[in-house]
Amino acid sequence: MCKSEYDFLIPQLGQELYSKAYNPYRLYSKKFQWIYEYRHTDGELFSATASTLELCRQWRDEWLAEKKK
Repeated sequence: MCKSEYDFLIPQLGQELYSKAYNPYRLYSKKFQWIYEYRHTDGELFSATASTLELCRQWRDEWLAEKKK
């Protein structure tokens, strides 16, 4: 995980990175989205934004399964 919400880096091959993002237009809201990136070992980048980290990883797994076909 990133050290802060501002140092979102580019993931290395086979690595995942994720961070929380709050909506700047809802200052008093505690809701946030997860920003998720995964770099496949072939170099292709998968990115997703969702309300839960589990949902991002589920979409990544579906993306990986589709790549294997």
